[in-house]
Amino acid sequence: MTTSRLQYDFDFAVAGGGPAGSSAAISLGQYGHSVVLFEREAFPRFHIGESLLSTANDAFTALGVTKQIEAACFPNKWGARLFTHDGQSGRYVDFTDVREVTRPQTYQVCRQEFDRILLDRAREVGVDVREGWNVSVCEFAPDAAILDVASRTDSSTRRVRVRALIDATGRGGLIARKFNLRTDEPRLANIAVFSHYTNVPRLEGSRPDDIRLIARSDAGWFWLIPISKELTSVGVVLPVRLYRRLATGSPEDTLNSAISDTPLVADLMCKARREWPVRVEKDFSYSASAYAGDRWILAGDAGFFLDPVFSTGVSVA
Repeated sequence: MTTSRLQYDFDFAVAGGGPAGSSAAISLGQYGHSVVLFEREAFPRFHIGESLLSTANDAFTALGVTKQIEAACFPNKWGARLFTHDGQSGRYVDFTDVREVTRPQTYQVCRQEFDRILLDRAREVGVDVREGWNVSVCEFAPDAAILDVASRTDSSTRRVRVRALIDATGRGGLIARKFNLRTDEPRLANIAVFSHYTNVPRLEGSRPDDIRLIARSDAGWFWLIPISKELTSVGVVLPVRLYRRLATGSPEDTLNSAISDTPLVADLMCKARREWPVRVEKDFSYSASAYAGDRWILAGDAGFFLDPVFSTGVSVA
């Protein structure tokens, strides 16, 4: 047995099994490294961040998941439709106008299925995927990253020694919080209120599944994202001060009120049926003062998050 096998349990550990974590694990596995991935939830699990950019297509090729993504039959996305609150004016952002992308058409995805595809690919390339395990503590020695992990099923614990840790814990920010690296952007301190609906009409024409971004008359805005033949993700993003003024009842009341006082959204949602509970999430934008250090690196939302109006989250990850 080699010295490295005696010294390390794995070459690398990844904390978090979302797109950033699974992509990092796949890439390392493709280069022949031994990798363990700890994901605190059991898949499938709900997540937003459903609208992709065309640049994601190059990543799918590199990760070896292009055929799986195509086979999933996600709604095609060719661009974004931007509207005022009353629908009287707007514009179209067409991805085919961007010369730098190799393939302009991308996808709107149901994250339960999309994230499963990536995590299954990680298993295919030899990653030891452990769902339901949380990285509770991480310490860094000159020659190793040392993790304490705990099972959320039976509360058993393990200590794992690796060459380096990839932190893909998203907004939880395992390492960013440990080293106090995170800085919020106060001008983009927002709250998102959202759910999934059926019976939301699609766009007319040859590109019915493009994302719709609809401004409110105040500083908020809506997204409408078709994520399957039946389901549409609908959410409103509100500056935190505006949210506190409007959120006088339950999350359902807040979302229904925001829909009803935005004329174009109210018209589109008049026959819609909610299929999921309404969820509320902090949508604050933030960055980190450092993205890598001795024996660690931040990936995806563990490092930074940009306002979701740009749909950059999964592509950056």
